[in-house]
Amino acid sequence: MNDWGRYVGLGMLPPAGVVVGYFSGRGLDQLFQTHFLTVTCLLLGAAGGLYALVREVQK
Repeated sequence: MNDWGRYVGLGMLPPAGVVVGYFSGRGLDQLFQTHFLTVTCLLLGAAGGLYALVREVQK
């Protein structure tokens, strides 16, 4: 049962990175009145989620 939970968590890492990146970028865009931080943070969140996934799989 422990492996099942680990694999579900692995599947949630990239989408969680995308969601966190999107909303943090959107908030920063509203704060600084810009239009590019949403995309930048979204891409950084996706990269961070994939990086975390690869690190966890290599364990």
